[in-house]
Order: sequence, then C-alpha cells, then structure tokens
Amino acid sequence: MKIVNSSEMKHIDNMTINEFGLPSLVLMERAALGVVEFIKNDLSQIISSDKNTIIVAGTGNNGADGLAIARLLFSNYKKVKVILIGDEQKRTVENLLQLQLIKKLGIKFSYYSEKTFPKLLLESDLIIDAILGIGIKRDLTDQYLKVVEQINNFDGKKISVDIPTGINTDTGNILGNAVKSDYTITFGFIKVGMLMDQALDYVGKIKVIDLGYPDFYQEDLKINYLEESLIKTIFPEPRKKSSFKNTYGRTLLIGGSENMSGAIVLSAKSALKVGSGLVNILVPKSIHSIVAQQIPTAMTASFDSDNLLQVLKENITNVDSIVIGPGASEHQHIKKILEYILENFERPIVIDADGLNVLSENMNLIEKIKYPVILTPHIGELARLLNITTSKIKEDRLKSIKIFTNKYNAILVSKAAKTIISDKKNIFINSTGNPILARGGTGDILSGMIGGLLAQKIEPLNAALLGVYLHGLAGDLALNDYDENSIITEELIGYISKAFKFIRNVY
Repeated sequence: MKIVNSSEMKHIDNMTINEFGLPSLVLMERAALGVVEFIKNDLSQIISSDKNTIIVAGTGNNGADGLAIARLLFSNYKKVKVILIGDEQKRTVENLLQLQLIKKLGIKFSYYSEKTFPKLLLESDLIIDAILGIGIKRDLTDQYLKVVEQINNFDGKKISVDIPTGINTDTGNILGNAVKSDYTITFGFIKVGMLMDQALDYVGKIKVIDLGYPDFYQEDLKINYLEESLIKTIFPEPRKKSSFKNTYGRTLLIGGSENMSGAIVLSAKSALKVGSGLVNILVPKSIHSIVAQQIPTAMTASFDSDNLLQVLKENITNVDSIVIGPGASEHQHIKKILEYILENFERPIVIDADGLNVLSENMNLIEKIKYPVILTPHIGELARLLNITTSKIKEDRLKSIKIFTNKYNAILVSKAAKTIISDKKNIFINSTGNPILARGGTGDILSGMIGGLLAQKIEPLNAALLGVYLHGLAGDLALNDYDENSIITEELIGYISKAFKFIRNVY
C-alpha cells in the first residue's frame, strides 16, 4: 500500500477528476458509502434508537463528505443531526450541493454554538468529525479549538473523516489541538502525517476506503506502507534439507561495556533467533567472562587497548555481517573499530547506539563506506547525525530522513513508534509494533535481528525491512500473553520465532 502527503493526494484527485474523467461527486459518494458501510458493519451495536448520530461538517470538501455521510446514514438511522461550522463564504460547490440534498431529505441541521453543542453531545452516542481535511496547515482558530475540545470531552465513539481535524497531513504535527478519534476512515491512501508520532494518539484505528483511483496515477508515489503482503514477497525461503550452519552465515557483534554488558547479549541472541548460522561476539576484556556465560551458543572474543586492531583483523576475516555499537561506551575504541571496518570490510554493516554517536562526530567516516551500511538511530541519534536539534527532527521527521539519505550512501532505520526505513530511492513506514517495545534493550534486539538476516545473504534493504517488521510483529504477538507494562525486554526475543511462524501461516 502506498502512503501520500497532501500535495500527492490533491494531484491524484485532480488527475482522476480532470484527466481520467471520474466526477468528484462520484468519488465523494464512494467515500461516504465506505464510511456508512463501516458504521453499519462495525458500530451498529453502539447506535441506539433514542440517541443521535452527529455529523460536524465544515465548509470544504471534507465537510461535503460529512454531509454525504449524513444523507446516507439517514436512510438507516433517522436520528441524524448535522452541525455546520466554518466560513459560509468558503463553502465549496460540492459542499453546497450536499447541503441542498440533506435539506430536501429533511435532515435536521443547525450552526455550531459553543453553548448548545455540549447538550447535544449528551443526547448522542456517535459523532463524526468532518470539519477540516488534508489541506489545513495553520494552527486552528479559536472556534475550531473550542469545538475540538468539546468533541474530545464526548464519551461516545468518535469517527474522523479522512484525517482528524487539527492534524497536519504531511508532518503529523498537532495544530493547537486535534480530535482524538476512535477511528479514522481515510480515502484512497493513508496520509503520512497520520503515522507520525505526534498523531498516533489522535487517529485511533485507521481504515482505508478504496475509491478506485487509477493505478497509473500512483506509480510515482515514493512512500510505502510496510505490511504483511510486502513482507511475504521478500521473506526467506524454508531451509533446505541439505543445509548446515555455514549455509546461513556468520554474524559478528562488537560492543558491550562494564555498565552495559547485557545489550550485546540481547543483540547476539536476536541474531541467532532470526537464523544466523553462527554468531561471534567481540567485547572488551573486562566483560568477556560475563558475556560468554550468558550466551554459550556464540563464540566470544575480547580485546584491550593494546591488541585492538590485531584482534579486530582476526575476527572480521570470515564473517558475513557486522553489528557495531550495542552496549558500547568506549568512544576511542569504537572510533578505531569503525575506521578499520569501514576501510577494510566489504560486506554488510549495522551501526547502532554508541557506534552512531561516534559516527556523528566523524561523519567523514561514512564516506569510506564500500558497502551499503545500515544505521539504526532513534530520534536523538538522528539529530546528532544531522547536527540539528531533536525539536527540528520532530517538526518534520520525514524531511530530515530524506536530507540524510540524499547526502549519504546508507540505509537509514529511523526508530520511533512507527519506524521509517529509507535509502536514496525508497521510503517505507512500518505497520507493526506497539508500546510494549518502549523499553530499554529493544533497539539492541533490532540491530541483532538485522545483522543476523544480513549474514544470510539477504539484500541489505530487505534485511532492514524484514528486521523492522518482524521486530514489531514480535511485540504485537507478545501482547497476547503480556500486558504492555509488564514484560522484561529479553522475553521479547522468544516472540521472534512466533513472528516467523506467523508470516509462514503456521502460528
């Protein structure tokens, strides 16, 4: 599935209407029918005969969608009431037509009043937000802020049409306030802002209604939704009966420190869990015995300041992928390791955690890359890589990601509630994951998973996509057994196998 920004959506709309010849009112009717079908199929049990369904409609085409929904709902649920809001001088042609139609049907409507609206809400069990659509970019004015506040205080179910009022379609930024919906019914495509961190607590469950946009208007769309159908096209084949450990490669993980010896263990266990045939670990001498005891399946070597480069040279000779950074804190050691590996290793590399911090101070190192490297920063680390503030990243994370990937030859895994994977040509936003992953160590699990997949000769971009998706899916499956508050990070590793089985339809 493709994801769009506001200008892409408007372009597809315009081309479909003006070039292809599908009238805007036909698209609007399809959109309204989709919302009404959703209500009938999924929410009919909450609509009582003695309470209202309210549609709050603005004067633009989002409001016109709302008026069309009111008209179609009226044939099933007679207690439909419309509240009009906005500048009458800006009412669109389509909106005016839909308003005339609801008048002909005798559907009750009135203009928004701050004083009377709360009483109407008490008499209702469903409210539909069709106030402002994808075009809004500026902060809401006082009247809109007030109606949004009142809608958010409503105890019943809330549906937003296309996008919740108050969310910037492109960045996900909240424009003063936004409707906190239970469901967002969006048309044609998910809008990119809906998947940004700021918007996630407002959009609720997202449902996409297919309006029949021609495929050839979608060919230039760059942002992809990373979901199961795509993952199945790149998923590893079942193992051959004749295979053995060397068939599935060797992963080397470099990191760890006296204060964070567990991070490298989490990463190494995760590399094994995704199928790396062999795993080597290289850690400071001070924690060698601690790490070796925690993961006897791996081969653990150590270094100190005197023998670092010699040990490094010996350990990278026969490996297929390297993960640098989990649990590391010795800046000078990591800098030497990065310099040596980027100059001498020509197979896939994952740089995580303190490896990213060292890289941010020595961005000239990235110019030495001989093979696409995968970087896995959270927002703070990405800000350091770009030498900007985290606030700047949050203003428009996608823009920041594009700036980075256009400049550097790297695959970027920008970790957040919805992780974004990008290179110079592609952008993917992950569909899996939940707050159960919001705890220390889950990033170490992810870097190990990607490294373990790379060792199996999976293309670097595909390894990043698989790692991110399966990591999130493991978190989703863990919710079957755990509350999101009550899990220890290492327990998530057990769900990696369940994620594999889920994709292979044997879970």
